[in-house]
Order: sequence, then C-alpha cells, then structure tokens
Amino acid sequence: MISRKRLKEKFKEKQYRDAYIRRSNREYIAYKIRKIRGNKTQTEFADVLGARQTIISRIENPNYEGITLNTITELAAKSGLAVYIVTPNEFIEMSRVRMEKE
Repeated sequence: MISRKRLKEKFKEKQYRDAYIRRSNREYIAYKIRKIRGNKTQTEFADVLGARQTIISRIENPNYEGITLNTITELAAKSGLAVYIVTPNEFIEMSRVRMEKE
C-alpha cells in the first residue's frame, strides 16, 4: 500500500494520477456493485435494475473499460445510490480511509 504522502507526491504527475484514479474508480465501482448485489445472482440483480446480466458482469470486472458514465448513473439511480465527483485531494483522503477500513 502506498502512503498518503507518497500518493500526493505521485499525483503531481498527471499521467500517474489519471491512471491511478481511472483504475481505482473501476475497482471501487466493481467492488460496490458486487457488495450491493449481495446474494443475488448477476441475472437476478440485473432483472431488479431492468438491465442485462452482461452489463452487471462488465461493471463487476475492474479490467473492463467500456462502461459509460450514463450506464453507471442509471444503475446507481435505480439502486438508490448517488454518483459524485471529487478533487484529487479528496480522492486521496477517501482512498486512505477506505484502505484503513479494509
């Protein structure tokens, strides 16, 4: 795990920051959707949301890069969730808190 101080330093490099945030976003969304889905299968969860199972599968795969913001916000709204944007410093703080809890 990278320290908060080191992460702040590395975030000065735009290429690193962009790649780190992009990857972290995909990982976090995949984790949250899987957690929210609970014991339901992907198909059952998709049915509840009015989506296809393949969409849930793609969102739960942090290596898949083709999910759009529209898809995420639509599924979030149907799940009673919110999507919001934070600054890089807020992101670092959120990441640190999340890492400490795990």
